[in-house]
Amino acid sequence: MEEPLSYWVAVARMGFEDDFHRLFEELGISQAELAKRLPASEAYVSRFLNGIAGNCNLQTMTKWARAVGGVVQVRVIKEDGEAVRVVDYETARALDERQATATASSTATANKVVQLEEYRKERFERVSSLVSSKAEWNHG
Repeated sequence: MEEPLSYWVAVARMGFEDDFHRLFEELGISQAELAKRLPASEAYVSRFLNGIAGNCNLQTMTKWARAVGGVVQVRVIKEDGEAVRVVDYETARALDERQATATASSTATANKVVQLEEYRKERFERVSSLVSSKAEWNHG
């Protein structure tokens, strides 16, 4: 069964939110500081960080990413392809090369593959739950 467009939008948004939260936590700034950097109200920052800020277009994502020193990357892959989200280009290039050759040359690489699989399963479950909850909420 083909997933609805809302499912794929939720997958993309969750990927952005996961990456954003990781950078925000690494930076170690407060929500108040983030609000100043955007600029935005602290209430809006709180809603955004809790995933309830409404529509999130490419311009908005870029604004938020820049506030924490990040950039937004958009990739389109085949549905059955493997998407890997990473923060640095060196890791992305290395993973792309390993995917192309389809070989795991070290224990560290094998561990990363296992971690990525676990992460993808968790994200799939989160998206499925989100779509189900939204459908129930819209019909309830």
